[in-house]
Amino acid sequence: MSKSKSPQVQADQKKTRTPVKTVVIGLFVALVLLGGMAFGGYLIFNHYYMLLGSAASDDSADLSTASQEPDEDFSLEDATPQEIEAQEAMILQNWESNKDKIVFSGDVYNILLIGSDARDANNPGRSDTMIIVSVNKKTEQVTLTSIMRDTYVHIPKVGFNRINAAIVFGGPSRLLETIDENFGIQIDNYVKVDFDAFTQLVDLVGGVDVTLTADEIKQINRSAPASDGTENEAPTTLLVFKDDDTLYHLNGKQALAYSRIRYVGNADFERTERQRDVLTKLIAKAKKLRVAELNALMKVALPLVSTNLTRSEMLSLLWNYVTAYNSYDIQSFRIPEDDTYEYLMIDGMSVLGIDFDKNMEDFRLKIEGAETSGTN
Repeated sequence: MSKSKSPQVQADQKKTRTPVKTVVIGLFVALVLLGGMAFGGYLIFNHYYMLLGSAASDDSADLSTASQEPDEDFSLEDATPQEIEAQEAMILQNWESNKDKIVFSGDVYNILLIGSDARDANNPGRSDTMIIVSVNKKTEQVTLTSIMRDTYVHIPKVGFNRINAAIVFGGPSRLLETIDENFGIQIDNYVKVDFDAFTQLVDLVGGVDVTLTADEIKQINRSAPASDGTENEAPTTLLVFKDDDTLYHLNGKQALAYSRIRYVGNADFERTERQRDVLTKLIAKAKKLRVAELNALMKVALPLVSTNLTRSEMLSLLWNYVTAYNSYDIQSFRIPEDDTYEYLMIDGMSVLGIDFDKNMEDFRLKIEGAETSGTN
């Protein structure tokens, strides 16, 4: 540094030797301090990055070993061979034509949050929750888009099935590929958590406050004590219904049970709405954590999280979050929207046959900030 700047320094010294020397020394000290802080910051970041769990395996698995909740009784008759053929032909046609339908500028970044219903290492689990987090730096908007898990799609190298099965056949990368080829949505990165990680995350931020109905409380009280699949665990405090406008404070197990309710309200559609609601509340609470609390959160949570983000990608994401993203507004969306799907019974599965064109166009408009008729 001194060699490259010595001519200018010497010229300045002829005019005001002592003050300029003091400034140069001060600048040098400042650069050393800033460099030390940057190096220290990197070491801290690297420490946390090393805590992350291993990236989820992309090995194929036997679908029969994955846990699956029973289908709702929609009293549906099996789709006719002609109906199945028409639905699958439409999916394949969409597959061939959707490649150029959703194109975002460099202002939009997509990452997929995957909630797995795996309860142990021997159970690969399906993607119980799929939420695309889209960050638009131009509109300063974050959009949380749920993909309904029963959506009938074509899984690359596998065939037709529900989209929540893709992860079983080839891990998160197969799920990303399935979303890309069926919806034309390019997503490069994912973050995956399981039941245990979710409950601990909620507990570490101090729980969440949610307005509940009497039926939801009944489901939570029935499901929360065994929500993480372990035996002989301490019972969860039962909730008592007071009023429809009352906020109830939920711990991790209760919040998980709330997020997984299927048989209250509009079935799985309302469940995804609950999931986005809890996620939004978690983000809001994380913003208010003190340094010590955030440190405790990351130490416990990161080993339970798997991701394909590299060090540089995560560092860039964290930097952007600190400097910009945490002030963005949050909106929610879902695929499919109302009036863009039909229920079908195929091979004993209740699936959603959806209008891909309509949902893909409204997704694009939602992310870009245009008004749509979409359902939150």
